[in-house]
Amino acid sequence: MTHRVANYKELMFNVRTVPVFAKLPTVEPGSLKPIPGKMAVVDSTNNRVISVVSSSCQLVPNKHALKYARQCCAAAVPELPSGEWDVGGAYAPQSHGHCHIDLQHKTANLDFSAVAAAQKPDAYGPYVRVTNSYNGTRAFRFDIGFMHRVCSKGLVVPQ
Repeated sequence: MTHRVANYKELMFNVRTVPVFAKLPTVEPGSLKPIPGKMAVVDSTNNRVISVVSSSCQLVPNKHALKYARQCCAAAVPELPSGEWDVGGAYAPQSHGHCHIDLQHKTANLDFSAVAAAQKPDAYGPYVRVTNSYNGTRAFRFDIGFMHRVCSKGLVVPQ
């Protein structure tokens, strides 16, 4: 179950991969057999195994994913000041096997000046959600959408 992470920086840990072995009862006691094509993803700060993935899996550390998301923000909306994109929320399961990190622009709002005052909607600003995975369940991707400034709910439209 994914929950809101109080401080997104707890998702910025380093990861490494290590080989996976099996202890088989039919083999000499104490010996381990390597499992080809698999690797364990390990949190380098505490040596906790996060997941087991295919050895062909390409990992992107969350801190790099966030850096790329900032570049995506600048490319998606180049007319906005790039220094005004902040992390507005982060979401991950307890395992930290995957995460979503939302970047919101602090000051930009959609321009509804052409809409009649009585029909003008609430304020919406741009945001970019980066999704990253250490367990192979999510593709590394960016979703561009709009953040409802009143309640901080995001909206991503598929097209």
